Amino acid sequence: MQVYPRFTLQPRSLALTLGSVRQVKWEGGPHPQSSVGFSVSDSRIATVTDTGLVRGVAVGVVKLRGALQTVTQDTGALLTFAQDEVDVEVFNLTGVRIQAPLVKLSVGTEMPVYVMGSDSSQNPFALGSVESGLSFHWNLGKLGVLEIQTRHTQAGVTVSPAHSFSVLVRAWAAGRTSLRVTVQLANHTSAFHQQLSDEIQILVYQEMQLAVGTSRSILMSPYSHYALQSNKDTICPVRYALCQCVKGEGLVTVDSQGVLRAGPDTGSALLEVIAMETCGVNQTLLISVRVSPVWFVRLFSVSSLYSVGGGGLPAFPLGWTIRVRALCYDNLGQQFNAHNTLTHITTNRDDLVQVTPDSDSHSFVVQTVSGGLTVLGVQADPTNPSLSDYTPLPVLPAISAPPHTLRPGDTLCFNTPLTGPHGQPGQWNVSSSRVLQIDPKTGAALAKHSGTVVVYYRLEGGQQALREVKVESPAIPELSPPDDRFLTNWPDAADYTVPVELYTSPVNTAQCSLSQREAIEKKLQPEAELRCSLHFSAPYLQLNTLQAVIVTTPHYDLDTGEYSCRVSVRPQSDSVLHLLSSLSVSVSLSASLRGQSPVPVLPLSALSLPLSGRLVQLPYLPAFHCPVSFLVLSALQPMAEFSVLGTKEVLSALRFHSDSTDVLLSEPSQSDGHLVLSVYISTSWVKSQALPPPANITLSSHLTPQTHVLTVYITADSEVKIGSTDLIRLQSSWTQLLDFHLILVFAVFAVMATTATLYIVYNSCMQTVPFPVVGLYPNTPPNIGQYQLPFPTILVHQVA
Repeated sequence: MQVYPRFTLQPRSLALTLGSVRQVKWEGGPHPQSSVGFSVSDSRIATVTDTGLVRGVAVGVVKLRGALQTVTQDTGALLTFAQDEVDVEVFNLTGVRIQAPLVKLSVGTEMPVYVMGSDSSQNPFALGSVESGLSFHWNLGKLGVLEIQTRHTQAGVTVSPAHSFSVLVRAWAAGRTSLRVTVQLANHTSAFHQQLSDEIQILVYQEMQLAVGTSRSILMSPYSHYALQSNKDTICPVRYALCQCVKGEGLVTVDSQGVLRAGPDTGSALLEVIAMETCGVNQTLLISVRVSPVWFVRLFSVSSLYSVGGGGLPAFPLGWTIRVRALCYDNLGQQFNAHNTLTHITTNRDDLVQVTPDSDSHSFVVQTVSGGLTVLGVQADPTNPSLSDYTPLPVLPAISAPPHTLRPGDTLCFNTPLTGPHGQPGQWNVSSSRVLQIDPKTGAALAKHSGTVVVYYRLEGGQQALREVKVESPAIPELSPPDDRFLTNWPDAADYTVPVELYTSPVNTAQCSLSQREAIEKKLQPEAELRCSLHFSAPYLQLNTLQAVIVTTPHYDLDTGEYSCRVSVRPQSDSVLHLLSSLSVSVSLSASLRGQSPVPVLPLSALSLPLSGRLVQLPYLPAFHCPVSFLVLSALQPMAEFSVLGTKEVLSALRFHSDSTDVLLSEPSQSDGHLVLSVYISTSWVKSQALPPPANITLSSHLTPQTHVLTVYITADSEVKIGSTDLIRLQSSWTQLLDFHLILVFAVFAVMATTATLYIVYNSCMQTVPFPVVGLYPNTPPNIGQYQLPFPTILVHQVA
C-alpha cells in the first residue's frame, strides 16, 4: 500500500479575462504519478488542454476538474482514484487602475508600476497573458520629470506595447507630473477599439545631500543582518562600535567581525568604524544605519543582451538563460542592503520557461524553452499588493528561420543579431550533423537528410540561442535533358548539362553574405551530395572505352540553387574516335542523393527496377571521324577522294562547304558506316594554270556542334616538302608509264595477301571494312613551293 499526499490543484481559483491563458498545476498523488485528465463544466466559458492550460472564452464561472487516472491491466477500463476541483472566473475587462507602490520619489530612484483590473483578483496574470486583443500605452503629463522604461531595457530587450502591462518609472528631476495608461481592447465584432485608462499623480523631490563630502548609509529591514567589509580588514585591526541609537538600545547590534544585526524595531543608528594602522594613524568612518520595513519589491533581470548595432531585441532569445533578482525597497524608493523578506516567484504557465532558485532565496534562474509570453510574478506577502511585482517575459527565436521548406540538398544561411559584450561573434553548431551540416563561423548550412535538428548559436560565457529546424523528406530527383542538343563524344564539344530537380529553393540562400556564400562553395560543397552515373548499352569490349571517354560530374549553382549533372568528353586518340564513330550506343543518366539508394552502374539491359525520374536516356550521337586533315591536288591528279566514318543518322546530316571556287565537291556516296566524297579542281584553274591559295573544306552537322576542316593544296610541283619529310617525290620512269589505278589495285591485293590474319582481326574489332582512300596524308600541312614546270606526280595511298 502506498501512502501519498493529497492530490490538489493550484491555484485554488483563477481569474481570466477574455483570451487570457493560465496554467493549472497539481501537487500530491502517487509516485510515479499517473496521467492527469482535465475537464471543465462548461466549455463555452473556458477550455482546458491536456497540460492544464486554461483559456477564457466567454464571461462566466466554471468548475475545472482534475483527476488522476490509470488504465486497469485486466479490463483496460479508465480508473479515477483521485480528483480535485478549482473555480475559474472569466471576466470582461471594464476598468483598469495603475498599481504604484509610491507616489513620491526622490531624484534617481526607480519603481515598477503595473496595470490591475477593477479588483485585486484581476492581476497581471489575467491581463498580461492575453495573446491578442490588448495593448498598453503609457504617457506622462509633463516631460522631464519622470522617465518611462519598458521592463528588461537594461538587459537589451524592448518589450512591445502588447506586453507592456508593467513598466519601470525613473525619477529624473524634481517636480510633479501625471502617469497615465491607456489600454486598448480590440473588438473583433466592429471596427472600433474600446479604450480604458487610469491616471495617477507622482511627486519627485530632491534628496538632501551634503555640499562637501559624501554620505554613507546602510538600509536594513527588521531581523536582517549585514556583513561589513572594508579594504582594511586584512591589513590592520578594525573596531566597530555604535555611537548613537535614535530609539535606544537594541535597534542594531554589531560584533567584532563587523556583522550588523537588526532587531524588530525601526529607526536610525550611527556606526563608528575605526581602523588602527600599524604606523600609528587611526582612521574613523561614520556610517548611518537605518532600519525600515520593506515597502515594495521589484523583479530585476541581471542577464544582458548585446546585439549588432546596439539595438534592443523584441524578446529574450529562445534557449537563453536569464538571471533575475527580487530587489526590496523602502518607502523612499531606496534599495535595501539587507532584508529578511522571503520572496516567492510564480508564472502564469510553466511550459515556456523553467524557473529554478539560484544561489540565494532572492535570485532565480529562468531558462527559456519555448517561444511565447510568460508573466513572471514575485510575491513577498500575498495579502499586500505592494509587495508584489509582475513583469512580461517574451521569448522568441533570435536565429533567423529558413524562408522556405527545407529538403535534402537545400543550402541556407542562419543569421542572428546577438554578439558578445565587445561585439565578438559566437559559434554555430547543430544537434545532428547528419541531418544538417553547418559552418561554425558563418552559419551557412547544408541540409543532408530528413529529420529535426536544433541549431545553436553559442557565445562566450555559456549563453546560447537555439532554433528547431525541420528537414522534409527528400524528393525523387527529376532529370530534364536539354531538348535543343545532342550528347556527342566530340572532344571539343561543350559540357552537356542535365538539370536535376530536387525541389530545393533558391530563396533559402537569397540573404547569404559573401562570407557565407564562400563557405557554401568551399567548405560545405553541396555538389558532393549528388551522385551522377552514366549507363551505356554497348558491347563489353567497348564499354570500358565509353566509360573512360564520357564522364559525368555533379554541379551546384549557388545563384539559382539548382543541381545538375555535367557530362564531359575527355580527349581521345584517332583509334578511339574511329572505333566510336560508327558504334551504335544508348546512353542513360541517373542521379540520386547520398541518402538515397543509387541506381546500379550496370548495362541498361540489366536495369529492370522502376526508376521513374531517376534514370533518363540521353540523346546521343557519336562524333563522325575523318582521318585526314588535308589533300594535295595537281594538274596531273586533279581529283581525290576522302571518307568520313559515322552512323547513318550522323552521315545523313553532314554538310560540306568549300571556301574556294577552284575546289569543287561531288555528291557524297554513302554506304554502311562511311561516306565518300570526291574533291576535284575546277576547269577554270586547269586552263589558267595559276596556283591558287589553299582551300578549306568544312564538314559540319546541324545535329551536333562538331566541325572538321580539311585543307586542299593545289600544286604544280614535282616534289612537295612538308616540314623536313619528303612526302611526294619524283617517280621512276617505269611507274610513270603505268596507269595509276592499276598500281593501286596491285598494291591493295599485295597488302591483303600478306596481312590476311591481321585484316580479319581488325575487321572484327572495328566492325567496318577499310576503304582505300586516294590522297591520305599525315596531318602536317605541306610547304608548297612555286615551280614553273609541272612534273607528273603520283599520290600516296594510305589505308585508314
